[in-house]
Amino acid sequence: MKSKISLNGSAVSENTVKFSGGEIQLVIPDGLINLDGLNFVEAEIKCSEGVMLLMQLGFLLAPVQKKLHLGYLPYARYDRVEEQGDVLSIKVFCNMINSLGFCEVIVEDCHSDVGIALLDNCINIPQDKMVQAIVPNLDSYDAVIAPDGGSVKKAYKLSSLMGVPLIKCDKVRDFKTGKITSFSVPVDELKPLCKVLIVDDICDGGGTFIGLAKELHKYIPEVDLYVTHGIFSKGVEGLFDSGINSIYAFNDWLSSERVISF
Repeated sequence: MKSKISLNGSAVSENTVKFSGGEIQLVIPDGLINLDGLNFVEAEIKCSEGVMLLMQLGFLLAPVQKKLHLGYLPYARYDRVEEQGDVLSIKVFCNMINSLGFCEVIVEDCHSDVGIALLDNCINIPQDKMVQAIVPNLDSYDAVIAPDGGSVKKAYKLSSLMGVPLIKCDKVRDFKTGKITSFSVPVDELKPLCKVLIVDDICDGGGTFIGLAKELHKYIPEVDLYVTHGIFSKGVEGLFDSGINSIYAFNDWLSSERVISF
């Protein structure tokens, strides 16, 4: 997937030169940089080339004031070191952004507090604000579903605002293969419900939501899904095939006609 970067409302990520050695060079048209006021950079980083282009643009803007809207924070999922030899990649990426001197960096529903803490001048737009912006008829849901332990904190805030219960689920993983083998759901809490909303920050391949939706449908007739960042690396058909009725993604990387996005 290609990254998209704009400066002061004008797309610049297509203004590049690609060299035979693999290097990519950003070329900024004359007059696009505001030398006397604030410059606004919008970046949808979806590949490593996008990181390099953003660094080049930030370097070019070094003498002037600038803000960055990053939306999806790359490497936010790499926020801990599991064993010797691992790299805390989110710190590496944030150090790069911090070196560019943005007076404000706006991210959307950052995966964890680690990324927010490591990013200078960071403003994180919380998940509940974006859910309220794109999911209609929130009062029609009987509960909010947290698919795993990592999503509970954000999901609880949303459920409190909606005035409905939070249902905490979890997945059972085979640590030898890394594959999810089953899902743990509180059956007694699910049986009285008719319509629920699964919420999480990222959908990558979708395996977690596919497996969970199948399990939930044993007890609940209507299951919807909200994710802030819909990467959808394996498409969305599998999600709908699992019984998910509607998918809401604040950022839909596929721009799918079947996904409701901002």
